[in-house]
Amino acid sequence: MYAMLTIILFSIDWIQNRLGGNYSTKYVLLIVAILAITANIANHFYTYTSVPFIHLFTMFFIGASCYAWREHIYLSLRAFLFLFILVLIASFNPKVFFVLYVVSIPYLTLFIAYVPAGRIRSFNKIGDYSYGMYIYAFPVQQSIAATIPGISVGVMIGTSFTVALLLSVLSWHLIEKRCLKFKNSQAFMDRFTKFRD
Repeated sequence: MYAMLTIILFSIDWIQNRLGGNYSTKYVLLIVAILAITANIANHFYTYTSVPFIHLFTMFFIGASCYAWREHIYLSLRAFLFLFILVLIASFNPKVFFVLYVVSIPYLTLFIAYVPAGRIRSFNKIGDYSYGMYIYAFPVQQSIAATIPGISVGVMIGTSFTVALLLSVLSWHLIEKRCLKFKNSQAFMDRFTKFRD
């Protein structure tokens, strides 16, 4: 997904530099997200592929689009509750539920991630391990499944969580935290510009 996002961003930049025009990244990502949502819903009702790629593609590019439009997204408790109740009611009808789920899950997720404050976020002070958990969980689970055939669900959850958390802690303190210091540095931007040209 990140490779595809990179290709899209570089393509926009290349088209603007070579062919002219002003193709806003925000609008391109929004169009990609809308097309992905449409394709995902269409695939749910008129299956044209059994590969889960279309669903993952949809969720990733909705996230990318939300990031690009973050200044225009207002997180409201009223809107959150309305969508949440709507999804709960729709859960009694699988067809309606899927459509509402795809459309509303980004907003519900963003609200839960950003609005609650206080003690619920105090765990984040020691380090942001969420990205590491996201990256390492799948390969760790697959490795454990291949190494220990017939492992129970409970043991899998406990073992994979522990190993993935350990890798996430190491990843945050040894790689991610250090790399984030260069995110807005002039040296990095100069090097990126040179690479792009």
